[in-house]
Amino acid sequence: MTLSLICHDNKDAKCVTEAAALAKEIKNFEFLVTLVIWYDLLTQINLASKILQNQNMNLNEAVSTLQKTNEFLHNFKESGLQGSIATAKELADELEMNPDEMTFPRKADVRRRRKKRQFSYEAPDEPVENPEDAYRINFFNVLMDQATMSFDERFSQLKKFQDIFGFLFNIPTYKDIHSDCSRSAELQKLCRSLQLALSKKGDASADDESDIDGQSLYDELKTLANILPQNTVSPIDVLRYVVSNGLPELLPNLTVALRILLTVPVTVASGERSFSRLKLIKTFLRLTMSQDRLVGLAILSIENDVAQTLDFADLLSQFASQKARKISI
Repeated sequence: MTLSLICHDNKDAKCVTEAAALAKEIKNFEFLVTLVIWYDLLTQINLASKILQNQNMNLNEAVSTLQKTNEFLHNFKESGLQGSIATAKELADELEMNPDEMTFPRKADVRRRRKKRQFSYEAPDEPVENPEDAYRINFFNVLMDQATMSFDERFSQLKKFQDIFGFLFNIPTYKDIHSDCSRSAELQKLCRSLQLALSKKGDASADDESDIDGQSLYDELKTLANILPQNTVSPIDVLRYVVSNGLPELLPNLTVALRILLTVPVTVASGERSFSRLKLIKTFLRLTMSQDRLVGLAILSIENDVAQTLDFADLLSQFASQKARKISI
């Protein structure tokens, strides 16, 4: 609508020509389908990205969110094109396009290049005559293959980390695990894998080179699971229960494992926020700022909620008394 008004009301010939060209491209059915596809993909990925940037995000929830997003991408690859075409037709109706225009435009006939065959049994490539099939092969399938491949590559390390530490999110479920032989054997295997992952030389048999002992961790999990309160579910709740009751000395392996799990960042969002704040503090006009002052200002900016609770009048008085040259009698 806006482009149409520009075409009719504007007196600038160049502006009218550009607006008319844009309006013609927008009313292209292939453009509308592509627009709907990108909207659906970017909306889902942006939602997952916002969830992962949450400061309280833990590993288990992050992996679950990524798995659901990955499932959406695979399902969209199978059936998303038809839904996008249906939505594009609704947009075409709103744009008052003719029914004949609500189809994929047929490409102009071009001379096909003959591909040299290396072997006699190779058959020549058959050209794709249907415009919708050509769109699916040349654009949609290529886009979805790149999206799923990039998604898997980017979060493969997080999935591997979840495979190693993920069993620590299910500590309350290990109650009476000794009665289930299969689950008990599986938990022992996971504990040994964690011991191997935390070994300095990658050798699970070298007990002095590992941060934890797998068998001792298995025994501690069995013992603690039977005494945990019902509202203690997450790893942070388990660690708080252990520390508040003075149990770190009795459960040293579990305490170390939980501390490592909870201190490893799920994403780099917190680090990115710190660097973004640092750019605001140390601008090009403050290049002479010393390192100590820069660190102090960065901490005040990052921990702004805590800084607001401080009594600045008292702090300024203490600072002035320490820096005063005149000796008070």
